[in-house]
Amino acid sequence: MTRIFGSLFLNLIDMENHDFKSIVSKIQDIKVGMFTTMCKDNQLRGRPMTTCEVEEDGFLWFFTSINSKLIDDLIEQDNVNISYTDMSKNIFISVKGQAILVRSKTKIEQFWNPLAKAWFPKGFKDPDLVLVKIQVNQAEIWDSGSSKIVILAKILKAIVTGEEYKDEAAHQVINV
Repeated sequence: MTRIFGSLFLNLIDMENHDFKSIVSKIQDIKVGMFTTMCKDNQLRGRPMTTCEVEEDGFLWFFTSINSKLIDDLIEQDNVNISYTDMSKNIFISVKGQAILVRSKTKIEQFWNPLAKAWFPKGFKDPDLVLVKIQVNQAEIWDSGSSKIVILAKILKAIVTGEEYKDEAAHQVINV
């Protein structure tokens, strides 16, 4: 199925019940996503967060403080979106899911890494440190499959010829 969206030509592939495994490595490579929640005043709030773990069965894990605004937002509304972008590979991922607060010290220690100490100086034993587990409901990925040089050449060609630029980016919708 093909659909034109603005000047972007998308090949839509409906991946109903497709395995989340197909984008796990891409999220692992990107690591930092914009984690978006709904605030009390019905405004969206995004913040960059490092993904601790991506599980093939559709779970994402993040560290946060029990006293953070993120927790305040999740108490009001547990539906979230995390967006990942890898500009060097022209990959864009949007993940929708439901957040679950996890206070397991075993899990915290399992996902702990030395870089987290910058935000949690007391280490993995910090009493305020908790995990947010995202049960992914749906993920979307746009992957142009072209390098920046190829895309730039296509854009320049469109400018010179006066033709509209069309990028044949693959778009997949994955329901988990």
